Amino acid sequence: MNRLLVNVPSREEGGFMLPSGLLQVGAIIERCDHKVKIIDAYLVDKKRLHVNFINKMIADFKPDIVGFGGIATSYGMAKRLSLHIKNNYLNILQIAGGPLASTFELSLKKAKVDVVFYGETEALSCFLIYIGHRQRPLHSSGGGL
Repeated sequence: MNRLLVNVPSREEGGFMLPSGLLQVGAIIERCDHKVKIIDAYLVDKKRLHVNFINKMIADFKPDIVGFGGIATSYGMAKRLSLHIKNNYLNILQIAGGPLASTFELSLKKAKVDVVFYGETEALSCFLIYIGHRQRPLHSSGGGL
């Protein structure tokens, strides 16, 4: 099972925030023998984090789940990416967490993210591992977890 985690930037210029939540989630998932790739958009040209870049990452890595992390003002770019994924990759479950979860209502309704997580990394990681072992994917929790 492959998990792609994206630290979504809030703006095109400046700023850097260590994606500690994504790093923690990634480490836990790796310990459970799943593959994880983390894209930290603050370390790459933010203009590259668009649909062509995401298409290439999905084609190369073939993730079952794409997770978005970032701050609340990352919502605009997270929405754009998640709508693209929802329209083009129906079998990929999309999640959001961290401070970005404060936009949960917008993320669930307008960005079409499947699940929004609040709280600690351990609960999120257990859920990701659990749905990775299910016979069929969970595509909606009906809200935040």
